Amino acid sequence: MSVKKRVVIWAMVLGAVLISPMSGFAGGVGEQNVELVKQLYVPLNAGDFQGFLDLLTDDVEWYIPGNEEVLPWAGSTRGKDQVANLFGVILAENLKLELFEQLDYAPLGEDKVVVLGRERFRIIATGKSVEFEMVHVYTIRNGKIAKNRIYEDTAPIEAAFRR
Repeated sequence: MSVKKRVVIWAMVLGAVLISPMSGFAGGVGEQNVELVKQLYVPLNAGDFQGFLDLLTDDVEWYIPGNEEVLPWAGSTRGKDQVANLFGVILAENLKLELFEQLDYAPLGEDKVVVLGRERFRIIATGKSVEFEMVHVYTIRNGKIAKNRIYEDTAPIEAAFRR
């Protein structure tokens, strides 16, 4: 991720923090939440889906943007079983992950963590590879991940998915 893009993204994040009624980089709770999110990526990056699922609430909500008619993984997924299906079946059948890098973490208010990163994967059906920057916004409840909302430019992903 270029320095210029990182500055722009962090400026947007900091702007959201400053106008949020729950604003602030709250040392204790905020840092605990950042550590929880960092822990989430360890089993995810290692392919340990049970370890990953153990850090989620039972009613977790996972949102991936995109045109649901083109990308079979796009949209909202609710509950551990559905998230397990999303990662274990839908994504595994469609994508070959080549890079999944978390670059920066920041607490946002009392219950959110923002993660900036990069991904690259190959679409299995087309053999096309796509690399992009992403932002994940996690909501924490009772020491577990209750929600993840992903922000990424889906146009190149959708183009790579089309034959």
